[in-house]
Amino acid sequence: MHCGQNGRHVPLITLKSLLKLRLWQRSTLNAICAFCPNPSCVTVYFALDASLTFTSEDLKVPVFQKDSAMAVPFSYKQSEYC
Repeated sequence: MHCGQNGRHVPLITLKSLLKLRLWQRSTLNAICAFCPNPSCVTVYFALDASLTFTSEDLKVPVFQKDSAMAVPFSYKQSEYC
């Protein structure tokens, strides 16, 4: 993470769903990852041990906190009924 702000824990299924395939395949992602909610920070997701960082460029879709355009969905919460 670049800004030093604490992040919220993110399940690996979230990263698997949002990361571009080339990054998911290259990453081992055995680390515990978190989301950086700071809108001015370029890092979106990061490993708590600092071994991995992902920016908006690494994602399939924009993230609201990093891109407040009206067309960006607010949440990607996985439904338990899917």
